Amino acid sequence: MEQENWKEMIRLRVIERRQELGWSQTQLAEVCGLTQASVSHLESGKHSLSAETLRKVALGLGVSTDWLLGMEDEEKKDT
Repeated sequence: MEQENWKEMIRLRVIERRQELGWSQTQLAEVCGLTQASVSHLESGKHSLSAETLRKVALGLGVSTDWLLGMEDEEKKDT
């Protein structure tokens, strides 16, 4: 999968899961230890994210990094 496709998959899945949880970008940022601007940039596809940020977002959302990357079809929720 090309880099742009990975970015788009992550972007869409973060938005999907955040909305499922009923969270704002600010709430997600707080849970993940990020800024709201970072979450906004992630969701808009403006910036690539580091492996550490990917890990923080996955943990915060209660899903696996594989699911965020589109390597798994099914969410692994902790909630």
